[in-house]
Amino acid sequence: MTGSRGTVLVTGATGLIGRQTLIPLVQRGFAVHAVARHVPTLSRRGTTWQNADLLDPTARAAVIDVAKPTHLLHLAWVTAHGAFWEDPANDAWLDASQDLVQRFVAAGGERVVVAGTCAEYDWTDASLRKGRCIELTTPCVPTTRYGRAKLALGRMVAELATSAASGRVFLLYGDGEAPGRLVPSLIDNLLKGQSVALGPCELERDFLDAETAGAAFAALLASEVTGPVNIASGKSRTIADVAEMVGSLIGRPELIRIGARPGRPQDPPRLVADVNRLVGEVGFDPAFDLRDSLSAYIERRRLALGAA
Repeated sequence: MTGSRGTVLVTGATGLIGRQTLIPLVQRGFAVHAVARHVPTLSRRGTTWQNADLLDPTARAAVIDVAKPTHLLHLAWVTAHGAFWEDPANDAWLDASQDLVQRFVAAGGERVVVAGTCAEYDWTDASLRKGRCIELTTPCVPTTRYGRAKLALGRMVAELATSAASGRVFLLYGDGEAPGRLVPSLIDNLLKGQSVALGPCELERDFLDAETAGAAFAALLASEVTGPVNIASGKSRTIADVAEMVGSLIGRPELIRIGARPGRPQDPPRLVADVNRLVGEVGFDPAFDLRDSLSAYIERRRLALGAA
């Protein structure tokens, strides 16, 4: 099966971002070969699934041989909530990714896009206190194992593939994320009538829903843009803004205790993306309505909690 735009191999296809790329990729004319450790029972039209553990070199060879992809969207990585920052598996994934990309290129693959992270940037850079993370000018000095591995991944694919890009992801939320992350934990606790203790919430962040992020990755893959591209909204919102919006939508704002927990000194006061490359070069507008998106997400989690 080959689409009009070619065949794309999507790794991490059941993850927070991966699941949201499948429909946009099909809509853009790609035939999609989706890879995951656990294949879903239901498959959408235009998508072929492969069950594989990409840390296994035999499995890496097999997915390339079966799919014969022209494009590679590599999203699989270690994602255990909280632990991923310093997990030694970051190094294993970097090695596995290099092998996967080398096999893809050797088989005639044309374009590679990988998932990067805002943690690649130098969070201590003074310009970020008032400015934005700009892909080609903001210094990259990651302080975590995860950030260093992702920065190395982007540089590696640029050397191995003729056409390669890295989507630097900022703060995402949506279906499939770990329940301990900020937005789902906030929603679930408030839905249960439980109070939520948060740290200092004046920190400015760039929030984006995973559905928009998935569409952005599909657009990036379909483009000819190379190098790092921020996958973000480009809008600054404090954590308090988001928490209070969730509390208002659920009708339990009194349960949110802002400042009840100490802050972490390593957290940057501001982490907001410049999205000029995404909008101007890729041609993708990441605009979305945060309130509507959170409202829909709350209802999906409400249904999930009721079914549990």
